[in-house]
Amino acid sequence: MSSYVRIALLVLRGTTAAGWATIGTVLLSIIGLYALTNERSKTNAPVVGSSLLGGYWTAARATLGLKHYLEEGYPKYKNGAFQVPAVRAWVTYVQGDLLTDVRKAKDDTLSFDEEMNHAAELSYTLGNAMRFGRKAWHIEVLRKQLTPSLAGIFPDVLEEVRFAYEKELKLPEDGEWKELVAYEAILRSVCRTVTRMFVGTSLCRNEGYLEISREFATTVIKAGFMISAFPNMMKSWVSEWLSPAPDAIAKFLPYTEALVRVREQLKEKYGEEEWEVRKPNDLLQWFLDAPGGPGPDPNALNITLLGMNFAAIHSSSMTMTHTFYYLAAHPEYATELREEVDERTKEHGWTRESLDQMHKIDSFVKESMRLTPILVSSVGRRAMKSITLSDGTSLPKGAHIYANLWGTQHDPALWSDPETFDPWRFSRASAAGEGGAKNLFTTPTPEFLFWGYGEHICPGRFFAAQSIKLMLAHIVTSYDVKLRDGEGRPANTFFSNACVPDQKAKASAIEYTIGKEVANDPWHNSVIRKQMTQNLGAKFPEIYDEISQAFGDELKAADSGEWTPIHAYDVILHVVCRASNRLFVGLPLCRDEEFTKISRDYTITVSRAGFLISCFPKILKPFVARYVSTAPAATKAFGRFIIPVIEQRQRAEVEFGDAWKDRKPFDFLQWMMDAANENQRDPRELNGRMLAMNFAATHTTSRTLTHVLYWLAANPKYIPELRREVDGAIKTHGWSKNALNDMFKTESFVKESMRLSGLIASSMQRKSVKKLTLSDGTQVPAGAHVALNLWSIHHDPEIYPNPFEFDPFRFSRKVEEGESVVKNAVTTASSEWLVWGGGFHVCPGRYFAAQELKAMLAHIVMNYDVKMPNEGIRPADTWFGHNCIPDTKATVLFRKLVT
Repeated sequence: MSSYVRIALLVLRGTTAAGWATIGTVLLSIIGLYALTNERSKTNAPVVGSSLLGGYWTAARATLGLKHYLEEGYPKYKNGAFQVPAVRAWVTYVQGDLLTDVRKAKDDTLSFDEEMNHAAELSYTLGNAMRFGRKAWHIEVLRKQLTPSLAGIFPDVLEEVRFAYEKELKLPEDGEWKELVAYEAILRSVCRTVTRMFVGTSLCRNEGYLEISREFATTVIKAGFMISAFPNMMKSWVSEWLSPAPDAIAKFLPYTEALVRVREQLKEKYGEEEWEVRKPNDLLQWFLDAPGGPGPDPNALNITLLGMNFAAIHSSSMTMTHTFYYLAAHPEYATELREEVDERTKEHGWTRESLDQMHKIDSFVKESMRLTPILVSSVGRRAMKSITLSDGTSLPKGAHIYANLWGTQHDPALWSDPETFDPWRFSRASAAGEGGAKNLFTTPTPEFLFWGYGEHICPGRFFAAQSIKLMLAHIVTSYDVKLRDGEGRPANTFFSNACVPDQKAKASAIEYTIGKEVANDPWHNSVIRKQMTQNLGAKFPEIYDEISQAFGDELKAADSGEWTPIHAYDVILHVVCRASNRLFVGLPLCRDEEFTKISRDYTITVSRAGFLISCFPKILKPFVARYVSTAPAATKAFGRFIIPVIEQRQRAEVEFGDAWKDRKPFDFLQWMMDAANENQRDPRELNGRMLAMNFAATHTTSRTLTHVLYWLAANPKYIPELRREVDGAIKTHGWSKNALNDMFKTESFVKESMRLSGLIASSMQRKSVKKLTLSDGTQVPAGAHVALNLWSIHHDPEIYPNPFEFDPFRFSRKVEEGESVVKNAVTTASSEWLVWGGGFHVCPGRYFAAQELKAMLAHIVMNYDVKMPNEGIRPADTWFGHNCIPDTKATVLFRKLVT
């Protein structure tokens, strides 16, 4: 028992009859004053519920069941108004045609800001400095800075969503289901994502800062409700005990002060002009730069950031939890969502553009918010003066008015089967050409009131929608989720105006993958996707230099100008190995014959060894591998070259300190070293990954280019057309990535060669780690192997006319006819083009591979004539398992062009 309670009991025990009479009089006076204040908000609208005891009986019941009164009043007063007593005021609810009255009313008549302050008791929870009205300076920042910047900040938000869910879910590596409290995981993930956009990377992963944000976001509403239960004369006193704001503001302030101080110092260091280029692209910076804002005043910024944190984290975490429960209760919808996400990201990557085209994702979220919105009424306003609505309802000054969101969004006249969760309700309408933008989650309408309506619609809705949809897209492509067996969707709790998702319900999650990664920890893939792919343009001159030098070295015999027989595969293997290592480790290693021979030999032998080992039972594989696998010897030999390079760079990093960033090499090995954590920076660890990279790049590209060369040599009639295209591109751009991008026929030639003679007959091989049922009913037991029938798809006459005919300009012709360049690009994975795989495990190095293939083909046609001996036909491929292997012994005739 607290000391305050003990003191209170002692006082009460000593209270005389006269004292009790005094206490009773004071309490009755407070109640009487409260009742009089309450009556001021009463209107002439009909009452739903009871006016008994001044409406307090109904008010008490409405605290836990307001939606029932809204459901009762909606059909009775369809285009009118009714009122329901609340504990602290009478509230008038409008619907139908009266929504127009509210929408058109100016702030000096019906004030959003005043009602927000009243509803959340902002004066006592955030202080008078924090307002959410349209004219508030920070609201202008949301409209003018945040929304236009969504595409630009998308990569950061995506990165944080991925990091957050991986961090918070912590799924086991053994591929088993993990049960978790859904709301907690979502709240923490939302908090990280919001913080990344608000203040950047310095704090979005700071646990102390995140804890303050989460704690405040979850307690301020409760505190506001408790404070509101007291008469106005007592609120200031009560808030000192109940409000979490003073403590949160004090804890938040040191972080804000440090951020502002650092940014002001950097601004002074760089100067205005350079700072404009360097400054962060986040909410804090926009606040610092905002006209009418507080500038670098940390106290004012601190309160504003805290308020914005509350608004974003509270609403988005509630919304996402509602949405997640529908997904977990209906896992059958995950496949369709997953397919849509895969299709869009294959076409546009993970971008704002692809997210905007995920209509089913958008529809799923919107339907969740139609059926279980986080509020049962919206569009709150407070009458600043007496006003009469168009139906005759009189609102006195001080009256509270809301739109009946719950009744509207469950109206069978507006929504077919409104109590049923129909995830494609809106995407279906869009596909049918009905409604247009009205079907989007972000579009407020008189029928969908989630964001409010009229002048004060939520200014942050586009960011909130982007984050929520991105989270759903990430979840369906990364995990399977479900509820406990036999349990339906967790029940909602209704408290006053809020529809609260179950915050204790448990759901289970498992990584969405039919098979495990090729390596247990393929962290290098992120380096391939990011640094390597992003720097291909910058590295192209070096790569092409190596291609040119390597072909010159390997084809010296053809320099005579006479037709010379060349073992095609051997030459190409040498060239590909050198060009790849020019990017991987640079000069001089890429031209070291002993080093490149290790890579070439390993490329040839590792696949054979893998096949032999796979023929033995699992129990025997470790024993057989000792005698068959070439990996141990290759790793050791490779390490003699790579490990000293790694160690030398690590020493230089220590020696030069900050200056190392301007001195360090610009190659894949260095990018790996920069991305690695302390354990991953072990030279032996990096050596093994570099050998694996050499195999992956050299093996696939050398075999693919051999296929391409055989098609070229068997069809030399196409060389002049290719040569004209390449010549035109390099005259315009020089030998550059831009020139390659203009070589549509060259790219088409490569893609058609890969279509007709792909390296493999099946794609996207996976091993089932659990039992699952495919959409056609096929049962896949745990341990089963699944793959896509690449060969048949690539030879399907409905997709590719005359599929067994080599048509080198099949894809460039489609581009000329107006089809998308992206769709016909060799790098674009789709359901019709499976060379690179698809989904989460689509080949991360495909852009580099395609660049090498196109550059090498372009170099050949510009420097050589080629043909098969004796005008022969293309060498036959060899099939081994699902592998299509080009003839590694065939010769091609080369003749050096005379410039």
